[in-house]
Amino acid sequence: MVLNGGHPEPRIAFLLLAHEHPDLCARLAQRLLEAGDAVFLHLDAKCDSSFRADFESRLGEGSERVHWVDRVAVDWGGWSMIEATLAGLRAIRDAERPERFDYVYLLSGADYPIRDISSLRAYLRRNPDRDFIEHKRANTEDWVAGGFQRERYEYRHWLSWRKHPRLFSLNTEFQKRLGLKRRFPPGLTPYIGSQWWVLRWSTCERVLDTVQGDPSLARFFRTTVVPDELFFQTLVGSWFPAEAVEDRHLTLYQFTEQGVPVTYYDGHESFLSEQPFFFARKLSPRASRLRDALDEAARSAGEDARRPNDDVLIGRTTGDYQRFLREHQTGLWGQRCWGRPGFTALGELERLKTPYFVLLAHGPGRLLPARQAIPVTRDWLCHGSLFDPDKPIQLIGSIAEASGYGPEDQALRD
Repeated sequence: MVLNGGHPEPRIAFLLLAHEHPDLCARLAQRLLEAGDAVFLHLDAKCDSSFRADFESRLGEGSERVHWVDRVAVDWGGWSMIEATLAGLRAIRDAERPERFDYVYLLSGADYPIRDISSLRAYLRRNPDRDFIEHKRANTEDWVAGGFQRERYEYRHWLSWRKHPRLFSLNTEFQKRLGLKRRFPPGLTPYIGSQWWVLRWSTCERVLDTVQGDPSLARFFRTTVVPDELFFQTLVGSWFPAEAVEDRHLTLYQFTEQGVPVTYYDGHESFLSEQPFFFARKLSPRASRLRDALDEAARSAGEDARRPNDDVLIGRTTGDYQRFLREHQTGLWGQRCWGRPGFTALGELERLKTPYFVLLAHGPGRLLPARQAIPVTRDWLCHGSLFDPDKPIQLIGSIAEASGYGPEDQALRD
């Protein structure tokens, strides 16, 4: 089909990398399939086999249109992430009539559309013959929080820094002291950027052919740190001129100053729906109301709801977004607080702006006298028993709504 503008309507293969929450993955797949595109799902080999049955049960008849990719056991920060992605590309290539796909959109199970899928297809039609992948020159531009950037590929890393942090550090320091820097593969310039991208199918085919024809390429990147932020970025950035590669991503993502991914929760639908991106990550697994609101907004908006100069803004963070992050650094009542320096380990407790205390006792009977002794004024909010396994969660109503926990959600709480 050829639409206005002279370019055919592009077809998209969505490559979904999943390892948990089959219900949420099924909901995401349903949104992707509504537009007539294809979903190729890679399930981490470490994941329980019940995932597929649960996924197909929730998706219903649409599960017949999902292509299952050969499974790879994925370890964070390792070459296995690239292996899983390449397995997905091979599945797309081996699918019936692969020429029908023009683009591959890489997603995770924590992603979700914040615009109608048809608007993505229309955008790609208006901006043809381009790859969309964040790629910064790794040897000249600072991209990694904490500074460990060029060391990712200049030295050989055989161990995971998450599983063996001390040995990882000793190995790197040993190579530094002996001056064991290695050369980058000839003909390539190191680029670094987000794992998530949208690439032309012709580019993906070239990647597959290159990997198959040059085994030394895989051997080199197998001993880099977090190669999913180096491998595709380096190949695409080195192969094509700047005008053919957009240095931006079409999925909204953000890290705090400490390198921790920002997570979106119920209540952020208005903010997300205004962002110039097509997907957002990471959505909280509990953010069902957020997903409902985004579904409704996408259905009611459609392609014609684009703002002026929207194509110029797509894939670029706005001042509104930076202001949103700054507001949450100091904390708003009832809102999660992200990025407060030094407190990232507290997780969702960071959203509490006012002082609070928790009283522990061996049973509800011992808590009652203490509660009776607490002066109840308009400046105090006094909850009841929160961790009794046999009683409802006694949160004050307005706080229960903000937190997402109902009185009977003991299993979710636990």
